[in-house]
Amino acid sequence: MRNYIIRRILTIIPMFFIISFISFVLINLSPSDPVEIILRANGVPVVTEELIEETKIELGLDQPFLVRYVNWLNDVIHLDFGKSYVTQQPVFKMISPAFGYTMQLALANTVVTIMLSIFLGIICAQFEGRMIDRGTRSFLFIISAMPAFWIGTLAIWFFSVKLNLLPTSGVGSWTNFVLPTMVMSIGYCGFYFRMIRNSMLENMNENYVVYARSCGVKEKVVVKHIFRNSIQTAVAAFCMAIPGMMAGTVVIENVFAWPGLGRLCVSSIFNRDLPIIQAYVLILALSYCLFNIFGDIVTAVLNPKLRKA
Repeated sequence: MRNYIIRRILTIIPMFFIISFISFVLINLSPSDPVEIILRANGVPVVTEELIEETKIELGLDQPFLVRYVNWLNDVIHLDFGKSYVTQQPVFKMISPAFGYTMQLALANTVVTIMLSIFLGIICAQFEGRMIDRGTRSFLFIISAMPAFWIGTLAIWFFSVKLNLLPTSGVGSWTNFVLPTMVMSIGYCGFYFRMIRNSMLENMNENYVVYARSCGVKEKVVVKHIFRNSIQTAVAAFCMAIPGMMAGTVVIENVFAWPGLGRLCVSSIFNRDLPIIQAYVLILALSYCLFNIFGDIVTAVLNPKLRKA
């Protein structure tokens, strides 16, 4: 198991270089001139060609592409993502608090989604084809098809405006988590609970289940074994839920005025603040890689056969 974990962790190194290079290339393909953005953000009334060239030399943007990539990569390794074009503040200083808020929301959504998915998946598998199974699947199918911003707007109107029970936006207490967590979890739960339900239905027809029931094993014990074998297929998906929700909080953070990465990225896109966008893309891509590897490790712990794969 130790060798398997080491091998999986070492794959992060080439992934980091590939992701960083692709993100750097994509940002540099932007038609916007970063020098012109910086000058206009600093209130320069007239942007001349001479001023643009001087600023390029000052910022090192006149150097060849690979040289600029190596310099940027070296800074990123030391957690220096450059400075914002608009505010002139360090990008790391702006991203750090936003990343913390996004992680809090993503973790809350992940916990609620996993708990609801497991509960509904077991219930629907136990009562396959009955009213509770068909009703749950139909309800979550309809909810999952609705846009998150529309559900969020309705939730604010009903729970905050009409009932005056929950705050409409911002952070500060646990009540601020309720509406965004509820809106996001419902949408994701429609996918994950089906995965558990289908996996449990497949395992219910396995020979070990028939043998256990023929031996008079209690149904609770049988369901426990079915669930343990079924959860292995969903572990990787659950581990990917956190980075998926980090990327999916863009709409929710803007609807509920949540000061996270998604809201910061949207404002940076409108302002063409390329360093923040570049850092955002890199962080999310690395998050997917890290949680994917974590999911493989957890799956290998549950299923030793995968360690030799």
